[in-house]
Amino acid sequence: DGSAWCWGRNLYGELGLGGGGNRNVPTLIESQTGFTSISIGGVHTCALKGDGSAWCWGYNHYGQLGLGGGGNRNVPTLIESQAGFTSISAGGHHTCGLKGDGSAWCWGRNSSGQLGLGDTTSRNVPTRISQTGFTSISAGSDHTCGLKGDGSAWCWGSNMNGRLGLGDTTQRNVPTRISQTGFTSISGGWYHTCGLKGDGSAWCWGRNHSGQLGLGDTAGRNVPTRISQTGFTSISAGLGYTCGLKGDGSAWCWGANGSGQLGLGDTTQRNVPTQITAETGFTSIEVGGDSTFGLK
Repeated sequence: DGSAWCWGRNLYGELGLGGGGNRNVPTLIESQTGFTSISIGGVHTCALKGDGSAWCWGYNHYGQLGLGGGGNRNVPTLIESQAGFTSISAGGHHTCGLKGDGSAWCWGRNSSGQLGLGDTTSRNVPTRISQTGFTSISAGSDHTCGLKGDGSAWCWGSNMNGRLGLGDTTQRNVPTRISQTGFTSISGGWYHTCGLKGDGSAWCWGRNHSGQLGLGDTAGRNVPTRISQTGFTSISAGLGYTCGLKGDGSAWCWGANGSGQLGLGDTTQRNVPTQITAETGFTSIEVGGDSTFGLK
């Protein structure tokens, strides 16, 4: 019905409930309806409505709400300067969105060039990237990656640990093409990135201290490296761990597991994809800092 429900920490109004403390059950955002998608960043949240309007709330110190200034917001607030968005992705302290014409727009913190605008100056309104033709975009902690219709992957921002997949650790402040092609989806985590190709293969790169790349070790990679497991249909990179789904509805997770975020019944980290055997029939999965959610 287009209603939005949020729960968890609410220090900066990131739940959009108009104030109050944390919530430990899903709580309706009563001030707005008609949402079609939602994306949670570090301490802010953004969502889209069916008319292409973008709404953001929560922490706004770096302009990541796209409202042209002002302080934090504790209710969904319309980005009045731009409309026509088809997707949105909230990162650590920045946000990026796509429009129907394939243009990418980013705003918020830009200390590492994560907005892709050719500089490191933060923006408090959506600002268009010169590159076009994007079909999807994913904002990480302080880097961003996007796909184009030809299956090419482009990343920009902080390149610490090689998270941009460009074969080095040099920061980029404009979208830069990864040599690998054929990607169908991409997910930017905090310090690593993962993508899928049309043949169901999963590729990860960046920091690997907890085995979050799924490659059987804890050595980082600065180029996309193929995971031995195949048959993936979706993938989601988080803070030190990764989860993915396969076509049979099975869920597989790997990396850090100190809070049981891998769903494997223990707190032991894994450095290869390991199936959550307790449950099947998943249709989507989303990882965060140290908790994971799936839908059936």
